[in-house]
Amino acid sequence: MEKIRISQIAKEIGKTSKEILQKAQELGFEAKTASSAVTTEQAEELYNYVLSGKSIETKAVKTEAKATKEETNTLADMLEEMVQDAIAVIPDDSSVEIQEANKSSSAAIY
Repeated sequence: MEKIRISQIAKEIGKTSKEILQKAQELGFEAKTASSAVTTEQAEELYNYVLSGKSIETKAVKTEAKATKEETNTLADMLEEMVQDAIAVIPDDSSVEIQEANKSSSAAIY
């Protein structure tokens, strides 16, 4: 894995090594001096942070979305209503056509 020194990044960006070192530390990099080196991925994040002022999270945090019992029941009810409103009409030529039933009279579809 290639490493890039803080001083080299500072030279390329046109900032002082002290400024770049401070930004690296703000990002949580283990850099103590201008001769400290970071990985190419960290260097890219550091470039972006210095130039844009915004940090890019390199480590994604997984969060599991969990529905409450009420949300699950509501979704199940909505799906059930959707299925009840759909009618499959299969003509003699074996093609399938889905039509939504009219609430007042589904016999008209047949």
